[in-house]
Amino acid sequence: MDGLGGALERAAVDGDVVDGWLQGLAGNQVLPVEMLARLLEFDELPMPSFWLKYRTLDAAATELLVASPQVQHRLDVAENATADVDVLARLARDPEPRVRFVYAVMLFEYKRRIPAGVLDILAQDPEPTIRRIVGESEKPPVAVQEPPPVLTAEQRVTHPDPAVRMKAAADPEVPTVLALRLAEDPENDVRLAVSMREELTEE
Repeated sequence: MDGLGGALERAAVDGDVVDGWLQGLAGNQVLPVEMLARLLEFDELPMPSFWLKYRTLDAAATELLVASPQVQHRLDVAENATADVDVLARLARDPEPRVRFVYAVMLFEYKRRIPAGVLDILAQDPEPTIRRIVGESEKPPVAVQEPPPVLTAEQRVTHPDPAVRMKAAADPEVPTVLALRLAEDPENDVRLAVSMREELTEE
């Protein structure tokens, strides 16, 4: 941990960080939240913050992004399908209308569980476009829908959605022998996620 933190400090001072190194850190699905916080301090990152929309986020990482003073970070976490829904609910009162708009759209787009009171808050939003999203959505509230079926590890590594395969490749709960099947996946992000598994050597 200290070594990685020190490397980040030296990189910030010396300015000799290569994009590939930063991109590798950004895509590391098991990067500690403390290191994620340090990474977000860089003004310029490869692919700006595009990667924030697709990396797996636990409650602590979601908290970090929801509380970020940077609007783009809050927009990205609103679009992240893995973000903790209870922490994410704070975006219903975000001071930036764009963040509340994206959050409202994603509530129905991702069919996530909607914490109690969120729809009521958004239905009274000062912005008419946000109120309209809630009032005119044809999808039933996610809170009353049956939870999605739990996929087996085998189903995840063979799933047609690259995002599902990428998360499976990075998930330590997925056996290595299954994750290695994705080493030849047609999607670069999936192959990259496999290469970052801690149990694999560089070879």
